[in-house]
Amino acid sequence: MDFIIDSSILQSLLLSVIFLAILVEIKTGGTGIGALLGIIAAGVFFGSSYVKGLVSLYQIAIFIVGIIFIIIEILTPTIGLLAGLGVVAILYSLILAMGGDIDAMLMMAISFVIAIIIFALIIKKLPTSKLWSKIILTKTSSSEEGYISSVDYSRYLHKEGIVLTELRPSGSVKIDDDVLDVVSEGSYISKGEKIRVVKIEGMRIIVRKI
Repeated sequence: MDFIIDSSILQSLLLSVIFLAILVEIKTGGTGIGALLGIIAAGVFFGSSYVKGLVSLYQIAIFIVGIIFIIIEILTPTIGLLAGLGVVAILYSLILAMGGDIDAMLMMAISFVIAIIIFALIIKKLPTSKLWSKIILTKTSSSEEGYISSVDYSRYLHKEGIVLTELRPSGSVKIDDDVLDVVSEGSYISKGEKIRVVKIEGMRIIVRKI
């Protein structure tokens, strides 16, 4: 039994299960999916090491505090700070439990990648919690919903107008009863001259004298 628990492969798998359980709980909002498996994996991971004197109650306490923070974040409408602190506390406790060296960090990284891969395969089948919606932007802004990133001047392209103020090279013109700020192609254009819009560059309307 000692050989099995001491195996780095088993430790990595246990870590993967713990990470996967945390991701699932954040995604589902604490519905209990995967939570029991995660608790069992954490119990085996810390319990076996504690019996052998490899971890202290301090490290286990940090892990438990991290879990509590995540649970509070799931159950209360906060800004996500507690979830972040909880994840940091969990990672810190696990690194300490594995020796706190480079090898421990490497095993953590491998285990996390495994958990991410499995999570990506099942994510669409899981319900979405409010916390997950905060973390992941699921709704895009569209013009149909009233979101406009900038004014669209493309409708003025190739239209003609009258210069209202001298263009040196910027100034105002009137096109289709609309007063617009424009820039000439570089030459001076006096007031009253006719112009044509030759180019639209984002918010810049570039005109040329007819």
